[in-house]
Amino acid sequence: MKIVYFNYMWDLWGVSLGSTIKAIELLKALEKHGHEIKSYWRRDDIERKGGGNGVYKPTFRDFLKKHLDRYLHEPNQLLKNIPSIKEESAILEKEKPDLVISRMDSYVYSPVSLSKKTNIPFIIEVDSPSSYEKIVFQDYYRSTRKLLYWL
Repeated sequence: MKIVYFNYMWDLWGVSLGSTIKAIELLKALEKHGHEIKSYWRRDDIERKGGGNGVYKPTFRDFLKKHLDRYLHEPNQLLKNIPSIKEESAILEKEKPDLVISRMDSYVYSPVSLSKKTNIPFIIEVDSPSSYEKIVFQDYYRSTRKLLYWL
């Protein structure tokens, strides 16, 4: 069986290390059982990998983000699905998988909507309900609870 795996964690080798290793081991086990795996780590944060010369000058965008991020985080996360749908649609067209597995992320709906549209079976990988994590551990951001629960 050919499986496409989408993961949306941004800090794979830092805070999310345990979840990253779990996903890697899951995919290795599936390969060991004869499945072909195509992994797509969609949002790894390149800036955290030590790029640049170590000198950072704040930008106007940084200023806006500092003051508006609390309120614009949720709409921003939802809007990220628009380019993701186009990109992931191209991936599914190219790979032609039998199954899609996706890491659960609070505002990501692109893989499930594409799986429904293309009639490809879909499995979601979950550590804990991400709506709970957002509300309890990331309460800095203004979030719409009903939207989080629905997603």
